[in-house]
Amino acid sequence: MPSVASGGFAATFAVQAADRDLYAVRCFHKQGQSERQLRERYEHIHRFITAHPELTFLIDAVYQDDGIVVGGNGYPMVRMRWAAGEMLGVWVEDWIEDAHRDRAAIEKVRTGIGAAVAALRRAGAAHGDLQHGNIVVGQDLSISLIDYDGMYLNAFESMTLRAIEQGHRNYQHPGRGERFDLSADAFASAVIDVSLRALGQRPALWEDFGGTGENLIFSARDFVDPDNSPVFAALARMPAVADAARRLSMACRTDYDFVERVLVGGTMAVPTAGGFALAAGEVIDARNREELLARAGDTVTVYGRIRFATMTIGRSGRDIALINFGEWPKGDFTIVAYDDIARKLFADYGKALPEGKRRLSALHGWQVAITGTVVIYVNRGTSVPQIELVRAGLLRQSTDEQIAALITPPSAGPPAGQRPPTPPRAVVNKSTFPPASPATLPKPVPPQHDRSAVQAQRQARLSEMYRDFPVSPPAVQAQTPPATSPPRAVPPRQAPTTNSDFSSPYRPYGIAVPRNPTPASPPPSSRLSHGAPRSAPGPAPYSSSQPKSSPTPILKPSHPVQTPPLRRDPWGDVPPRGRVPWWSLLAIATLVIVLLAVVGVWLH
Repeated sequence: MPSVASGGFAATFAVQAADRDLYAVRCFHKQGQSERQLRERYEHIHRFITAHPELTFLIDAVYQDDGIVVGGNGYPMVRMRWAAGEMLGVWVEDWIEDAHRDRAAIEKVRTGIGAAVAALRRAGAAHGDLQHGNIVVGQDLSISLIDYDGMYLNAFESMTLRAIEQGHRNYQHPGRGERFDLSADAFASAVIDVSLRALGQRPALWEDFGGTGENLIFSARDFVDPDNSPVFAALARMPAVADAARRLSMACRTDYDFVERVLVGGTMAVPTAGGFALAAGEVIDARNREELLARAGDTVTVYGRIRFATMTIGRSGRDIALINFGEWPKGDFTIVAYDDIARKLFADYGKALPEGKRRLSALHGWQVAITGTVVIYVNRGTSVPQIELVRAGLLRQSTDEQIAALITPPSAGPPAGQRPPTPPRAVVNKSTFPPASPATLPKPVPPQHDRSAVQAQRQARLSEMYRDFPVSPPAVQAQTPPATSPPRAVPPRQAPTTNSDFSSPYRPYGIAVPRNPTPASPPPSSRLSHGAPRSAPGPAPYSSSQPKSSPTPILKPSHPVQTPPLRRDPWGDVPPRGRVPWWSLLAIATLVIVLLAVVGVWLH
């Protein structure tokens, strides 16, 4: 059976004809072809492509009412020649993994896509669903656009045709809704342009934000809440793409009717829009088997934890990897990979067991999320929902935070597809507004790292630390004023008196130093450490401007501190004034007697 890829309501198969030519066949798996007027659409698209041979990036598409016959009943399909090359997402991944990648190659692809979009616009058309899966990159770096279900033509204006799809949500403005006009490609092409330009400058962005199989680097979440988007934050730090990323971010917050004006850098004021929300039902728990069975043929994201993974051989001798999220016999969700992709998984995560069994044991317990088309496989009468893994690199382990971000909408708003109301626009003459008074201006919020606030906190901590530190003379306690009180004026310099004001040169270091304090007599119980400097107010804290290995400097007051002369005895006691200990007198008398005896002996 040919491999399948699914869009909104059609599945695409690669089919080889008897003449060995390869075709892409799109089969519509959902009812409502008559309401969507597919015949009329593709008849006009066929005539448009035929009338514009210069648009070499388009491939002729033929609609057939009875292209598929099942049980005598005909079903419609669209047939088009197979575009040689790789889809943009696959090509980018190969370019990222190439150790000798050429930046000029991704730049050529980027400019080629932009030229194709501009040429379509000049011809009066828009693709309507520009994304990594609808752009094919040839070996010569040429561009081909495929999947024309959402294409807009100027000829549709005179008809009752409306949009039958809104495009891939990871490339569309959240307020597009059912808009169907020539501007349909403006936002998506800007997303692709900024993504490729950023990847060319910093390929690591692919590992950080891309490689999911459903985007380049942006996702719908980034467009709904650009202010909190890590992608926009990263691009803002890249000078080569910062301006284009800023305009794209502004376009996300702009009413859809004015997106083009913002993207080209228009300075005219435009109304903003908000309240967008992610479409519901796109992310499904792997344990929700019934929901997955009901979404057969849809492209969804499934998340869960791998319970068992193994390799087997199919009926045609193909290598098949089966990655189960539950119990296979009961029909729980499974990821399936074939041939080279299965062998790549075994080489990376597999282990050979006795009796020829092969297990992908390294994958057991992985928490992953995968996006793809839900296909139903019947195993002994039990329906099993599956998604095919088309690239081994798309299987990545996810953290709890990544899964939570995947299933949690960033904001609440109107239902997906509903157009938000456009705010009224008015011409404002700024000169008629009186200047705002200081009372009406909002109070500025201090920055997070305010140096003055940090210094005030440091000074308060040091004052508390040294409150009971014994010094001679005793240091005056520092009274830290409240943060809300105004700064106290410093009085003029006077003669030394008892004062608790502090000298300003020491405030930047977070230390309060007394200014000319009057020395007081130490209490009788005071003790000084042996060899401690007498005038030091205490150990100075480490300053960020000093190297850690340098000795801590001793800060000295700006004026000399007058201290009374004190006598030290060998034991460190400080005797009271006016009294001489008796043992001191006895020692002196003994010394005198010994000296006299020595002199007497010498004289005789």
